[in-house]
Amino acid sequence: MLMDQGLFAPQSGGLAMQCAGRGAGVLCLHSSAGGWQQWRSVMQQLQGEMSLQAPDLLGHGASPAWPVDAPASLAFEACAVLASLRGGHAPLDLVGHSYGGALALQIALQRPRLVRSLTLYEPVAFGLLDSSDPAWLEIRGVARQLDSCLAEGNTVAAAQSFVNYWHGGDAWSGLKPSQREPLARRMPVVSRHFKALFNARWSAQVLSQLRMPVHLICGGRTRLPAARVATLLSRCLPQASLQVLPEAGHMGPLTHAAQVAEMMAAALLQGQPCALAA
Repeated sequence: MLMDQGLFAPQSGGLAMQCAGRGAGVLCLHSSAGGWQQWRSVMQQLQGEMSLQAPDLLGHGASPAWPVDAPASLAFEACAVLASLRGGHAPLDLVGHSYGGALALQIALQRPRLVRSLTLYEPVAFGLLDSSDPAWLEIRGVARQLDSCLAEGNTVAAAQSFVNYWHGGDAWSGLKPSQREPLARRMPVVSRHFKALFNARWSAQVLSQLRMPVHLICGGRTRLPAARVATLLSRCLPQASLQVLPEAGHMGPLTHAAQVAEMMAAALLQGQPCALAA
């Protein structure tokens, strides 16, 4: 059972933060339209060994909205996360999924001395993709479809297209109304996430500056853009390892929570690639 230390309400515009455990610090960053709850399995695995913080990102859960006049950039949200950390800025291990994984990379680039390691499930740093790459064209199409729905004021259709793309099939029809409503409400900030990800045009030279261990995990049944980014990162980051969870897709931290948590915990506790690599 998760030894919950409480969800701290945002103070002075800060992010709501879930904290648990004690020991070395771990910061867990969720995916677009998600929330801190996606890290329950990871927190349960590690709370006896480490001190974990998991925020709701801007526009999610109990955290404030993304300011209307603020830029759509990973750097902006990275600053919001850093300003919301509790217990000082001691070195941290960063865990992230999807948008949260790309955000973790941004934090490492801004504050490399703060970050001991990165353990990332499909960090969607789409700015790495070449504009002629089929993976780039595919994900740009997904973003344009979402924005088209939002331009018509149809947040439900935007959420449906977003969920079905990342989960596969008609996953939206399997959701309860109580699950659909918050997803639809978060689509405007998800649009900002896409823009922030496309704007992060990191070069191989920039990424080569990240000298900490980076443990990348990719689902064997994921989408082309996510798989392509994982491969590119594994080639650009000096101390990167890439592991594959064969039966999982992009939403592996939710659909295969126990396996992903085991892989991440092994990487964090042992400081080396875990035995579940494919």
